[in-house]
Amino acid sequence: MVMRRGYASHFARTGNLTNTERLLSMLAGLGLTVAALRRGGPLQRLGMSTAGLSLLSRGATGYCGMKAAVSGERTLREGIAEQLRRLRDLRGSAAAHIHTMESMLIAELQELHSAEAQLVQLLDELADTTRHLPLQQQLRSYATELASRREDLERMLVSDGADPREHPDQAMQALIHETWKMSQIATPNLRDAALVASLQRIIHYKIAGYGTVATYAKSLGRVDDAARFAEYADREKEVDGELTELAKSRLNPDAALESRPRTPPEVRPH
Repeated sequence: MVMRRGYASHFARTGNLTNTERLLSMLAGLGLTVAALRRGGPLQRLGMSTAGLSLLSRGATGYCGMKAAVSGERTLREGIAEQLRRLRDLRGSAAAHIHTMESMLIAELQELHSAEAQLVQLLDELADTTRHLPLQQQLRSYATELASRREDLERMLVSDGADPREHPDQAMQALIHETWKMSQIATPNLRDAALVASLQRIIHYKIAGYGTVATYAKSLGRVDDAARFAEYADREKEVDGELTELAKSRLNPDAALESRPRTPPEVRPH
């Protein structure tokens, strides 16, 4: 399966460095920063410390603006800005604004809005790669449903005076990246089975998220909102059950059959 560019750029948001690259960046950055404290003139120290801090940032965030520019994903300016934004997120800038139960509810809703937006894009892409028609239909229907739900969450956040895009869900980014890796399995039936398993992990994560905001909303006396969030959680459970049934009845048996070693044809002596 060939991954389309839009699909690749979507997952670039989870980071564009491997674990090895991150570790090497951290070690090199630490070495340069320590060296800047010990030797060289003022300009040399400034250069080494700047390079060291840049490498530490690169390793900590898992994202390199320069690499993004070289690959054509972003301009150099955009890549550096993205790297700095990720560094600010690591410092807990979003959490610093949470002082009350109300603000905690808003932050959770912002993450759910982000999660749904990410998942809609993923589902649209995966629907084009699956072999089983029932799974394609399920993914497209689910994507349409989530797009509408995302709009509902956005309206709710705007009515509360909050920016829907202020608090990106990094946990969802990681889950989606794992699902993307499953989409690279070459064997079609096995790939479909693996994708459903990964999607169900994402759904379980969202069930917990909607259950949490339903509890928060109820504690704050927002009864109607609490009921709506509980409905979202129940709907996620229904989708999870539908995917389980599809996996048991079609996807897993087909994947198991496809994975069996083929017996070479018997050669009869003449």
